[in-house]
Amino acid sequence: MIKVNSLKTQPRPSIRNAVFIVMVMVSSASVGETLNLSAKFAPSPTQPGKNTFVNTTPTSGYCVASPADCKNNGTFSVQLSLGAKSVLPIEANQDDPRKGAMIRVPGAWRKIQVTNSEGTPYDLEFRIAGIGATKNFSPNVATITGSKDTLSGHNSLWLGGSWVYTPQNCGASYSGVGWYSNNWYTFFWKKDATDAVCIKKALFRIPEFSFSSINISYELRTPNPLDMRSGDYVGDLRLTIGNGGDIDFGDQLEPTDSNLDINFNLRVYHFLSIVFPPNAQILSLYPVGGWKQWLHSGRRPEKLVANQPFQIWSSGQFKMLLVCQYSVADQCGIQNKAGHLVPVETRVTLPNRMMNEDGKPAIRHLLSSSNPSVFHNSQFVENGRAALDFEVNRESVAQMINYAGSRYSGNVTLVWDSEL
Repeated sequence: MIKVNSLKTQPRPSIRNAVFIVMVMVSSASVGETLNLSAKFAPSPTQPGKNTFVNTTPTSGYCVASPADCKNNGTFSVQLSLGAKSVLPIEANQDDPRKGAMIRVPGAWRKIQVTNSEGTPYDLEFRIAGIGATKNFSPNVATITGSKDTLSGHNSLWLGGSWVYTPQNCGASYSGVGWYSNNWYTFFWKKDATDAVCIKKALFRIPEFSFSSINISYELRTPNPLDMRSGDYVGDLRLTIGNGGDIDFGDQLEPTDSNLDINFNLRVYHFLSIVFPPNAQILSLYPVGGWKQWLHSGRRPEKLVANQPFQIWSSGQFKMLLVCQYSVADQCGIQNKAGHLVPVETRVTLPNRMMNEDGKPAIRHLLSSSNPSVFHNSQFVENGRAALDFEVNRESVAQMINYAGSRYSGNVTLVWDSEL
């Protein structure tokens, strides 16, 4: 007889390769800005194949003003306290982009390393996917252009029309809704995955020009969260602001800050639950086909076996380890009152989306009391069918026959642990 003790784990706080747009909040500072980004991965039983992070930072900026446009385009935004104000007028028909109205942001992917509390590193990629602001004029657009209609004034002021149209080679030709008055225009541009400068050529001289209410969206490419342990992963990136910096408004405008420090905090929540049927804690070992051949013909059993099915829910890596009442090498054993001890092999078969450390399906995988076995999922497994197999081999059965009539027993405790 084998007594099986199982340990059912609870959901543990703790991120598949995915692309997502997340928003961040910015604190104001005289010299630098700090962005604190937070996102999480948690498995979804209703969407087992969805292995992506979800932003946990409040949305602000353009996507608050125009939520339908952002939802339709999969865009998110955050309001910054960053601004920029002209120190020199913007001249008409300026061929030097640095002397005109320009914005450059890091649209190309950049690699950042995040680590958990134990220093385990993972690479993620970051880029700014969109930028918006309110551009302000003095005097107003009607005075600058001589137009009696405000919208016509905004359209005639710039080569290619108003700022609802993204500059060529910068991103999508039309990014979203624009709002305007006679002395300001609010826009949002989606950025392509390059560091190309976004340039709007003024067709009239603008004495005073500034950007306020600057907001951005950005994307992250993350590691496979199913390969990561539960917990928090942190990293940081500094972007310079100003002439020649990562964020650049040209020579005519002076930014309010000189750098942007981004702190990444990615949290992984993995789920692991094991459920056995009632009375599964006690198993009896039998020959294949029962004791009939032994009782009727004296034919020795080839081996003794027991099988115990169970159900598993899992979203990430976990390990399994045996804890034995009686140990035989790295296996558990059963023993009679005379002290005769024989090993019992313990094997586990997991659902087909679960692999061992070698990347092979976990089919009758031999467990150990000295070396934990590590398993991982290709996607969230919900209510998966699994089984434990216990086996006493032919040689041990031959020894046990010498103690015919005696009772062998032992406790085998199986430990599932998502904290690798």
